[in-house]
Amino acid sequence: MTTEKVVLMTTEKEVLQEARRLLSEIGWCQGHFVTDREFCIIGAICKALQETNASTFALLGNPPTGFTSWVDWNDAPGRTKEQVLEQFDRRIAAL
Repeated sequence: MTTEKVVLMTTEKEVLQEARRLLSEIGWCQGHFVTDREFCIIGAICKALQETNASTFALLGNPPTGFTSWVDWNDAPGRTKEQVLEQFDRRIAAL
């Protein structure tokens, strides 16, 4: 029997660090928020928060120029896991 540890995140930085860990250690995907334990950029934040709300989408700030949302950016053809992790690193460093 496998159990998951539930940890309540208290700061934006902690949430983003946990979301980054999920992407790095478990996996990243495109086209879905979550698939067989892999996460997109927003799906990882939702998992770290244990919920989805308007603040979920604000944690990373505005999406890069040319994209209307982080979901569109995540799902862009040619996007890599490394690029996604770099976005987390930038935002975490800015907090």
